[in-house]
Amino acid sequence: MEVNLRKKIALNVSIIFISQGFIFLANFVSTIILIQSLQVKEYGIFSYGLVLVSYFAIIANFGMKPIILRELSREDGKESPLFFNAFILKLALTTLVWIATLLSAIIFFQNPLGKLTLIVLSFTLFFSSRIQAFRIIFEVYFHSKLNVTTPAIFQIADSLLLVLGLWCASYFSLDYIYFVLIYVLSAVPGFISITYLALKRNALRQKFNIQVMRKILTESIPLFIFIALITLFDRLDIMLLRYFIDYDAVAWYSGAYRLIVPLNILAIAFTNSIYPVLSRDRISNRQRLLMAFNLSAKILLLSGMILSFIFYFYGEKIILFFFSTKYLNSIAPFKVLAFSQIFSFLYLFLIDFNNSIDRQKRNVIIAATALCASFLANVILIPQLGIVGASWGRLTALFIACGVALWGLRDYISPSFIKALTKLSIPILFFIYFVASNQRFDLQFSFFFLAAFLIFIILSRYFDSTETAIFKSLIKIR
Repeated sequence: MEVNLRKKIALNVSIIFISQGFIFLANFVSTIILIQSLQVKEYGIFSYGLVLVSYFAIIANFGMKPIILRELSREDGKESPLFFNAFILKLALTTLVWIATLLSAIIFFQNPLGKLTLIVLSFTLFFSSRIQAFRIIFEVYFHSKLNVTTPAIFQIADSLLLVLGLWCASYFSLDYIYFVLIYVLSAVPGFISITYLALKRNALRQKFNIQVMRKILTESIPLFIFIALITLFDRLDIMLLRYFIDYDAVAWYSGAYRLIVPLNILAIAFTNSIYPVLSRDRISNRQRLLMAFNLSAKILLLSGMILSFIFYFYGEKIILFFFSTKYLNSIAPFKVLAFSQIFSFLYLFLIDFNNSIDRQKRNVIIAATALCASFLANVILIPQLGIVGASWGRLTALFIACGVALWGLRDYISPSFIKALTKLSIPILFFIYFVASNQRFDLQFSFFFLAAFLIFIILSRYFDSTETAIFKSLIKIR
């Protein structure tokens, strides 16, 4: 039985990785189609509408997913009293949030197109799994039964329908509002299917239980606070760009940001792959935990820096290839956002590392720090630097958040990691010198710089002898 369970868990992990990779790719293609098909202002309105809906979805989400998953996993009955009460609670919260979204669109939006966009996008609160609002109650039910395949299939179907629908709308040169409708309606078949399958296994014949609902809400509050802080931080720069500038600025910045975000899947996949080891070694082998922490942090820092250099050197070509000349104003923020990945990779890892060693409360402090730093930096920089100021604001906030996180984990930091940070500062200083002196970064120079950087990493022994031995054992070099 234990062997079968392990095989089932391993299979589920593989399915999640594959499906999420496919969904990321499909969403990336969808973004490209939207940006190439819509006018700059239209894409800005669309992006701003998505941000507003994601803010309203914080309440509908309420951090319930892990609590509901945990409690459902402990139940054996076919018809679950907890599922019924969680379903009613989710439905009530989502409906209230949906009404609030509609009222906000009607009362506060003066732009007719923006008002219509928010009204249409508000329905994603019910239909879409991207928003993490109502639909997750059905997905969590299947996850509790160790069935991740069913939700994954419908999420992939959503993504495929979205790509197909947007491509058709672009091919037939449909108006803007049809793109927004397709974005919403592409999730409806998957929503209907997973709702039917979940309710088929759980006939809604149970009674209301206020105590169960109160327990779900009470135990969800800590995670709700964290999710709220993270979501506010992640979208704040777009909100402030709209406030200080206009929808065009939102579009140009969002375009650059959408090209950078998919890179985070590398850090997420890496962290998820070692998360069980980190959790287990916290109790059984502290020495190995220290090694894993420092080695992982160094790998992610180095990976983020290499990608940052590449995206900086080829930022203009990347923007023009995917978005065309109407997004020339995305090039400068894209290059700055590229360097934010150095800290973004580390930030994601440190958050999960805290979770693995039962220091979740510290993540609230880290998220609050990131939000406050982002607000202050953006309020100061956007009026001075425009769109690029938002990029610098995000980079600054991530840098400060990583500093706070590392300070909280200082008992895990080894001298080798401190030396690695010092070594990385040398190529960064050289790079800053070249940028400040207005050097022209042609293809030849970029190849030379990247080659010199990698040689420096090897010769400076960025990874110490113990870490190098680990790499050699992994690739079976004796």
